[in-house]
Amino acid sequence: MIWVFFIKKMKIRKAKIKDLKDIVELSYKSVIYHKKLNPYYDTSKDVKEVLTKSLKKNIYSSNSCIFIAEENNKIIGYLLVFKVDRPEMFKIKRAGLIADVFIEDGYRRTGIGNKLIKECFKWLKEGRINFVEINVEVSNKQAINFWNKEGFKDVSIERYKKI
Repeated sequence: MIWVFFIKKMKIRKAKIKDLKDIVELSYKSVIYHKKLNPYYDTSKDVKEVLTKSLKKNIYSSNSCIFIAEENNKIIGYLLVFKVDRPEMFKIKRAGLIADVFIEDGYRRTGIGNKLIKECFKWLKEGRINFVEINVEVSNKQAINFWNKEGFKDVSIERYKKI
């Protein structure tokens, strides 16, 4: 019963510049989370400044969008998506790229991720984009399960090596 009450109070909307500080904090939590999964995601000391600059640009860009989940005027999650050009040799010329999704701990597994994705898909379709890509850290089993449930399929494996 509490969950139903929660969903009614929660709303999804496009981010505004007034949301920047809160989005930076959530994005920073996402960075720390990924850093714990794999040292490959270690960050520079000025990570919050870099995030602030980048996310501010994303709020104003017509080729990116940040959707936020909000409950009682508190931002509890977000999704960042880009419109990207694909190589000319491919029939599908443009795609969406979901760069990050993060939801606060106490709000996970409540349907927020699904609602953020639905808004993201609407935005992409309005821009005549019918395909969307994601990259998922291989050890993030919770995220892999989530994206599988959302109907995403494996396309490639990205690898790295220290040289």
